[in-house]
Amino acid sequence: LAVYLAVRRAEGSIGTVRYVGFLALCVVGLFSISTELVATASLFGAIALLGAWVFGGEARGSLLRTGLESIGAFALAAALLSPILLPALGEAPEEPVRVATKASVGLLSFVVPRQSMLLGGDRYAPTTGAFTSNSSEDGAYLGVVVLAMLVAFAIARWRERQTWLLLAFLAIVSLLALGPVLHIRGIEVI
Repeated sequence: LAVYLAVRRAEGSIGTVRYVGFLALCVVGLFSISTELVATASLFGAIALLGAWVFGGEARGSLLRTGLESIGAFALAAALLSPILLPALGEAPEEPVRVATKASVGLLSFVVPRQSMLLGGDRYAPTTGAFTSNSSEDGAYLGVVVLAMLVAFAIARWRERQTWLLLAFLAIVSLLALGPVLHIRGIEVI
């Protein structure tokens, strides 16, 4: 819904007040579901908006306006959530809740299905059993076919800015999912 609102605002089919208000409600709603999800969605939304601005050409002005208004929406959401946020920030843990090297995905997670996958998951259990993240949090699996489709897409549309925006976004998200240490079959490599 937030992406839909941002696209509508960037194209000018929704006004500032409605955009800021509705986006603030989206942020509050997502916060009420999961603080981790609102943080992840915010980070990836900012990356996507920045990428759209870099590749935006003539639309850069409206994308910049949308980004600034998004900051306003987040400020409004923070004000609405302040009775919850202020006490939580006062009692923030000094150490990370999760060890980042154990919560990140391994390189093979993109091509080897976990046991939770319907097709082929059990077959690769000896490999996926060594992955650092648990199977409920490892959503990195794309599969060889989807990766081949991405390569074919890049080849077929390599001259279009949108292609590079989408592929750059996917590459950044994938890189961030790998975490601070590159794991291959549970072994720290880099």
